[in-house]
Amino acid sequence: MPNAATLLILVPLLPLLGALVCLAAGSRRALACYMAETFILLALAAGTLLVWNQANLAETSGLSFRNTEDLPNFEISLGRLGDRGPKVALNLAIDGLNAWLVFLTLGVGAAVIATSKSWVGEYPGAAMALLLLAVSFTLMAFLSMDMLVFYVFFELTLVPMFLLVGIWGGPDRQIAAQRMFLYTLAGGLCTLLGLLALAVPAGDFNWTVLINSDFSGEGIFSRPVIFVLLMAGFIVKTPLVPFHTWQAITYVQAPTPVTAFLSAVMAKLGLYGMLRLGVFVMPDEMQTVGAHLLGSFAVASIVYGALCAFGSRDIKSLLAYSSLSHLGYVVLGLVSLDPSGLQGAVFHMVAHGVVTAGLLLAAGMIEAHEQTLVRTDLKGLLSRYPAVGGLFVFFCLASVGVPGLSQFVGEFLCLFGFFKSGVATLLGPIAVFGVMAGLFLGGWYTMTLIQESFSGTPETEETVPVKPRQLVVLGSLAAVVLWLGLSPQFVLETSGPEIKLLEQRHPAPATPVASAVVPGSAPRTIAE
Repeated sequence: MPNAATLLILVPLLPLLGALVCLAAGSRRALACYMAETFILLALAAGTLLVWNQANLAETSGLSFRNTEDLPNFEISLGRLGDRGPKVALNLAIDGLNAWLVFLTLGVGAAVIATSKSWVGEYPGAAMALLLLAVSFTLMAFLSMDMLVFYVFFELTLVPMFLLVGIWGGPDRQIAAQRMFLYTLAGGLCTLLGLLALAVPAGDFNWTVLINSDFSGEGIFSRPVIFVLLMAGFIVKTPLVPFHTWQAITYVQAPTPVTAFLSAVMAKLGLYGMLRLGVFVMPDEMQTVGAHLLGSFAVASIVYGALCAFGSRDIKSLLAYSSLSHLGYVVLGLVSLDPSGLQGAVFHMVAHGVVTAGLLLAAGMIEAHEQTLVRTDLKGLLSRYPAVGGLFVFFCLASVGVPGLSQFVGEFLCLFGFFKSGVATLLGPIAVFGVMAGLFLGGWYTMTLIQESFSGTPETEETVPVKPRQLVVLGSLAAVVLWLGLSPQFVLETSGPEIKLLEQRHPAPATPVASAVVPGSAPRTIAE
């Protein structure tokens, strides 16, 4: 079996090579799709080996990794940024914070590519190449331990998405693509400024160096100001209210499989940045500034997203606002700085990604036949699409947090950390009411959608047969949802070593070490 360093190179490199091959395929749709599927499946196999080894290592060793040298890694020095500037390196590593996000990227990427034949039009090679580039750039961002390299690929993911939305999107595709690009670019430039202010005094962009830096701020660049600058790009990328206005139009105008990748994977780059740079590099500022700022934005996103989803006429628009609402719970877990909340946040990123991908891909399969996703135009979808419609309802149940399915575990732990850490008390009773109202509204608009569009008698009684490819894609995602819901501990324990490291550096202020409580399992402390 290849060693970890080899796998770390192969995982992002295979989609990049596949993009070049697909581009050479040009207008030959069958060849372009076949090569894209081949390369993404090879990358998925390599990534699965890499993630599985890391998960087993975290579960059996219990080590607290203090340096990236202790992790499976691959590093090439790129010198310094200027004559005396910070060191820069191509440093790829896998740990408990990014392992399952790598798996999510590859799994959703494979599902998206497998269901993208219908919308690629006259340029299938270019479309498949851009999808593979988006996968490769996202993987590089997740795997990079040099924060400047992370930022570069964090921004580069915009390029293929801008082209996919702008060329293959709906009637308002150009407006949607421009809005997405400009919003996220503006936020990203703030993040770059904050990153430079943090890395220049430390002399290195390496994540391990940054978390051990004792820089206290200088001039206008105090640590709270640096923290706000860093978080700006992540807030827009996720997004959170009030910096969300690019999201709904982009998700609706993009081809549905592209929307699935945007929502299920690329939105997690913002949350991952909050985790890697906010929670671990600047925990004090996350506890003070972040609890107020990000916590308030998260609560606003939960309530506003749920209300907009309830009033949405289009299924894609509903799912876009639903995603906005659900990701607010991840942010609450992050700002709690509680071990359970942090484990829940990492878990919920993965769980939400799988469920959202399933919902959007199933919606896209229905849209391909019905030519619309307007809710009032759709009736009796379960009768017309027994397999696809049934799996859509299954993902809906997972989305509202039914016990035994994946999102219940993540949201439970995020809320547990939110209340246990005292952030709920800090934000006040109105915020607590909003958080709980979001759960209620989520169940309401989801059940309304099922009752309105999936039940009843369709205008056309003809049953649309499911294609084997569709069944394999949706069935695989459903199996992962069930596995995460029934056996979450394996994924939760992967982030244990890194969270123990955070506990050693930044003990919880007023509470004992939290237990990673998983419904249906015995409580276990992170330190066990």
